[in-house]
Amino acid sequence: ALETALDAALEALRERYQAEHVWTAHVSALSSYVSAALLALNTVLFAGSVLWFEPRRRRMLREQITQDFELYATRLAAESRETTHSAAAELAQLIREELR
Repeated sequence: ALETALDAALEALRERYQAEHVWTAHVSALSSYVSAALLALNTVLFAGSVLWFEPRRRRMLREQITQDFELYATRLAAESRETTHSAAAELAQLIREELR
């Protein structure tokens, strides 16, 4: 009777150990699949960033720099014209004064 009870207890223990081992294997496999899915998602997001966002950002940056440069060149040209006209007017005034 004691031997039968001991065999039954050991069998129950072995079944529980196997069940826990199977459960651990399932959790481990699920963890691997989740990690692989997250890695795939990260790769897709990175590729999307490189292929879509970066060219768009570069184009917008290039357009903004071009606009800023054109505005600066326009202002510089206007200031240059004003300076040239005022210098020419001063020179003409000096010449007129010399000629008198």
